[in-house]
Amino acid sequence: MIKTPDAHYRISTKALIQDKEWRVLFAYNIDHKRDLLWGWLDHGETPQEWLIREVYEESWLELEWVDEMPFYIDTCKTKRGTRRSNIYYKAKIKNLDILPTAECLEVRYLDKQQILDEPMYESLKKTMLHIYEKISQ
Repeated sequence: MIKTPDAHYRISTKALIQDKEWRVLFAYNIDHKRDLLWGWLDHGETPQEWLIREVYEESWLELEWVDEMPFYIDTCKTKRGTRRSNIYYKAKIKNLDILPTAECLEVRYLDKQQILDEPMYESLKKTMLHIYEKISQ
């Protein structure tokens, strides 16, 4: 784990991929939790370049489009004590042909009720319920 001073945040970018019914695409990871496709932003890459590469590496899903501007930003402290800033970008995938990996065993679209019912980190659940309200308007 990378140690960061209290004033520093690790930055992650997350893909907000919706279907026509306003459901959001979640991955099921090796920790048996639902999460968006995401990862830590590396130096030298734009968030859009990173998201395209990382989503492909984790799931073999190809992104067709990533918005230029973030849709939502939040901050949190992980259970390991790392401070994190999460930047959410709307994105569109070409298809759902995944190749399972440790980071992404499967993907599934979830609606608001399913977000409440599925196992995921409470901070993500809270954020996703807020985001869900914004995207379904």
